[in-house]
Amino acid sequence: MRSCMGAHHHSAFTLSEVLVVLTVIATLAALGLPAWFYMRTQARVGAARTLVVAVQNAIATYDLKTWQVIGRDPASPGTFGTLVRVDINMWDLNGDQVLDGDPSLDLVTPFPADIHASANPGRTTYRGFYDMAGLALPSRSGINAKRQVLDPWAIPLGIRFGAEFGPARVGIWSYGPDKVTATADDVCSWK
Repeated sequence: MRSCMGAHHHSAFTLSEVLVVLTVIATLAALGLPAWFYMRTQARVGAARTLVVAVQNAIATYDLKTWQVIGRDPASPGTFGTLVRVDINMWDLNGDQVLDGDPSLDLVTPFPADIHASANPGRTTYRGFYDMAGLALPSRSGINAKRQVLDPWAIPLGIRFGAEFGPARVGIWSYGPDKVTATADDVCSWK
């Protein structure tokens, strides 16, 4: 018969073994995390580049480049004038250098004419870039509550017009990883 007093073997890790494993894990994390953050940033920059080129191409192939709307008569506020026309660039109606969303949803930035009012003889169905162009967005981009196209950092795309942007005469840009415009990391359609 066996005695209950026999030798018992408890298997467990020693403190030194646990410390070695934790050191290895910490070393791997220290080497891997910066590479992972770099690759994530590069993936977002690539997605932003794809997005700004896609938006510029959609704008370049759209039939209408500028647009005339009938503005309010300055002599008689509240009424629309006759043939008081304002030439505006499509996709940036209010001139804020941000690619337009739906003007009826933008309650902060004024647009040059009440373009959706039924009393406006020049009213239109313009609903901003995304809804007008019907662009299928690449991954890592989205649409905000104003229906503005967002870059991978959730900032609306910028837009400017001029000959310096090539034959399309329109430049689209993302603010880039630092989320500040006019810096070296901006992702621009003209560069």
